[in-house]
Amino acid sequence: FKDPDVWRALRVTALYVLGAVGVELVLGIAIAFLFDVGFRGEPLARNLLLLPMVMSSVVVGLIWRWIFNAELGVLNHLLGLVGVPRQAWLTDPTLALAAVITADVWQWTPLVFLVCLAGLKAVPPDTLDSARLDGATWWQTQRYVALPAIKPILLSVLLIRTIDCLRSVDAIFIMTY
Repeated sequence: FKDPDVWRALRVTALYVLGAVGVELVLGIAIAFLFDVGFRGEPLARNLLLLPMVMSSVVVGLIWRWIFNAELGVLNHLLGLVGVPRQAWLTDPTLALAAVITADVWQWTPLVFLVCLAGLKAVPPDTLDSARLDGATWWQTQRYVALPAIKPILLSVLLIRTIDCLRSVDAIFIMTY
């Protein structure tokens, strides 16, 4: 613990876990709320959304390594079309952290979405109907009825994603090596 590299590694790990898990929770809950309402083409959209989650972490790392490539990457090409200079996404420490967080969020937000959607589908409809009859808006119903009802599920997925995020090495290694 006297080595400054240890503290830097712990700080970067904490930033990675907080950034990835925080964004995944917010996006996962928001997408689950959208899918809970239901819409035309929902099964197809749900299946497409779940694709990143079933990919190997090595494949995800290779995909995002290609996207963030400094010379031939898709992202730099698209940014170049609007006049933004090329960025060294995976070699600049600040940008590399954001890049690996982005890849993790892309791969694991579907898990959070799926768990939250299952929790929302399990909320008793009578409870939601009672809130609507009392004059609650859709947002108030979600915030004050649905979210508290799925709180144990949210805590479980938070714990699972935090533990999984702490042990994710393969995609990070593939992207930054």
